[in-house]
Amino acid sequence: MDASPRQIALYGHIAERLRDELAKRQWTPADLNEALGLARQAPAVYLWLRGVGGPGLGNQQRLLKLFGGPAESFARRRVSRPAADDDATADVLTFNANGNGKVRIRLDATLPADTAVSLLRLLLDAGLVFTTNAAEGA
Repeated sequence: MDASPRQIALYGHIAERLRDELAKRQWTPADLNEALGLARQAPAVYLWLRGVGGPGLGNQQRLLKLFGGPAESFARRRVSRPAADDDATADVLTFNANGNGKVRIRLDATLPADTAVSLLRLLLDAGLVFTTNAAEGA
């Protein structure tokens, strides 16, 4: 089961953080389950890693104790829908995968300036958005 765009918006940051932490420690999901006091094959960590769900409050606290960081690192994000009178569409995030392993992602959202700048920096750092010479000179 793949994560929906809404699930990615809510839990994608958790999945990314967990994948990074597991890679740093060379742990498997079963190792993380064990560190959390769960059965090695418990499904929860696998769901979190796919962005389908996130940990409850007890597991959030255990993850923070294991990995540190701010409390929101493992908490579900708040995602709001556009207001009915807003000109934005209901489909804020869409993605399509083609047969050659490439994915097209489209984001149509109105964001506060500080959030938009942070998102743009993230995309630039990831090499997903490129500046042009004209934009660099501005």
